[in-house]
Amino acid sequence: MLVSAGVSREVLESASGIQYANLLDPDERVPLSLHVNLWAVASEALSTTNPAFALHLGAYISPEQSGIIGNIFMQSKSLAAASDQIARYVHLIAESDHWETQSVDGDTCKIIYTITEPDFHTVEAVERSLASAISWARCFLQQPDLSPTEVWFQHSPPSHIEDYKQLFKAPLRFNAPDNAILLPRSTYETENPNPNPYLFDVLQDKADALALELKTQSVQEQVKRLLNKHIADGAMTMGLIAEELNMSHKTLYRRLKEENTSFQQLIEEFRKSKAHDYLNQTALPVEEVAFLLGFSEASAFHRAFKRWFGKKPSEMRQKPS
Repeated sequence: MLVSAGVSREVLESASGIQYANLLDPDERVPLSLHVNLWAVASEALSTTNPAFALHLGAYISPEQSGIIGNIFMQSKSLAAASDQIARYVHLIAESDHWETQSVDGDTCKIIYTITEPDFHTVEAVERSLASAISWARCFLQQPDLSPTEVWFQHSPPSHIEDYKQLFKAPLRFNAPDNAILLPRSTYETENPNPNPYLFDVLQDKADALALELKTQSVQEQVKRLLNKHIADGAMTMGLIAEELNMSHKTLYRRLKEENTSFQQLIEEFRKSKAHDYLNQTALPVEEVAFLLGFSEASAFHRAFKRWFGKKPSEMRQKPS
């Protein structure tokens, strides 16, 4: 996309650190830090001529063009099952991505997208991911005009909001608690019009093999991913995380110590990063931020924030005159 927009490959390679030739290998993996560099290059190159480029990119790439995960998605038994497959295999796409579905009420499902590494969070990545999600759902259901119940974004309303309206065809909520697509449960549970069970099994076997190769991911990275999933639970414990990682409390403690960190240190770093993002990228009340970060009382959050940043949450939000 950037090359077609007139950005030279040499400039892209120099600015992002990604070698163009490596992208021709379908099994090549790009480090997240370099991927974020590429988003920055794209934003700088296209912010004036095409500020909605990430939305357009997300809508343009079909599931069949998206490798093994997109094809598993298209061969699943239902849209709900397809969403489960994305949640299961998303780390084959990007280690920092996380998808999950929550039931809002008896009639609505909320599909939530999270970037678990705060340093790798960009608005463009959110735009691209949610645009892809709704486009894939429309492709799966063979309903090009599918309209969600609502679409949420944690960031503030952009200048190119008309592009959002044209793409999502749904009520939009900005400065929301999550990046999410809300769908009627009846739509979410719709069965695949044309499944291919044999192809699904073949693709899943290949995805399982690739996932096994990626298990070399550090334990602390796995913990951070689960922290993002459970950070607002209140009852979150090291035991819970260890159980989800299929290891004992002692083993998790030892593995983190081997990586020169601890469970409490990871919680502290994660909450600090998320607090910074919530207060700078959303208009959520401080009390709600405290709740989302798993603090039982706002006063505990205020004390932690003062320790992290040397100022009150309200002071971080004050704009310079």
